[in-house]
Amino acid sequence: MMSRHIGVAEAADVLLALLVRQRDREAVRAALPDCVAVDFVARAADLARLGSQGEPTAVLAELVDAERVSSVRALTAFHTRASAVPVCAYIPLTVGAVQEVVRLTMRGVVTDVIIAPDTDLRVHLRSLLGSAHAQGEIAAVEHVWRRWATADVRDIVDACIAMSSGAVSVSDAARKLNRSVRTLERQIAQAGLPSAQRILGWCRLLRAAYRLERPEATVKIVAASLGYPSPHAFAQHLQRHATLTLAELRADGFRGLAAHVQAELLTTRALGNHRVPAGPLRQP
Repeated sequence: MMSRHIGVAEAADVLLALLVRQRDREAVRAALPDCVAVDFVARAADLARLGSQGEPTAVLAELVDAERVSSVRALTAFHTRASAVPVCAYIPLTVGAVQEVVRLTMRGVVTDVIIAPDTDLRVHLRSLLGSAHAQGEIAAVEHVWRRWATADVRDIVDACIAMSSGAVSVSDAARKLNRSVRTLERQIAQAGLPSAQRILGWCRLLRAAYRLERPEATVKIVAASLGYPSPHAFAQHLQRHATLTLAELRADGFRGLAAHVQAELLTTRALGNHRVPAGPLRQP
């Protein structure tokens, strides 16, 4: 299951929540375990502080413009001060809200999204808090996918994550799952996800980004560990898939690439099409 490594809230967790409506506050409070403290604020300017109970475990923020204070600016400032704290946007499924969140995720400010009122708050809030404690490569990659991998395609996404440590094809994934490529692609499309080839490619690149954050890591070592024939092939794969250079990947790290993937997934789901940043992804 996707939640085997993440999604567990801890007793000392604090959620800082920018929510204006009382019904939203009540829904969030009811969805959280009693051991989790919630610090509700009603103005975007209040995000400038790190919560009355110290630095929060995670932030949940409605994109509001109360008293002419920009929540976007406030979230950006918060990210500058506490970049390690996961930030989840709480939005309606509208084109305007999605466009704003995509901009924020591409900048690494927002790391997750909850679509109200359709999202299962209990599951996703616990996973948001659990992501702050997630450790290890697989746990980190799983968290990127956990809200997009519905029950219908969870086994497919799990297989893509498990097989992404090397060069594999969609046919390999289909054989592992004992189904045809056509059936696998149809299930993915019905779930509102990009192609299986793109899922495999993103998982492989996310693993690379995670490994590059190790102090001793080099591009040559990481590329070889993931089955790329050369650092140049890895760089081409990255550019073709995420329109990033190796220097940009190293500067932005795993969070930066994860934000890129989240933005693409959110856009695909919200707009109901398979928008991709470049041509068909091919494994080198």
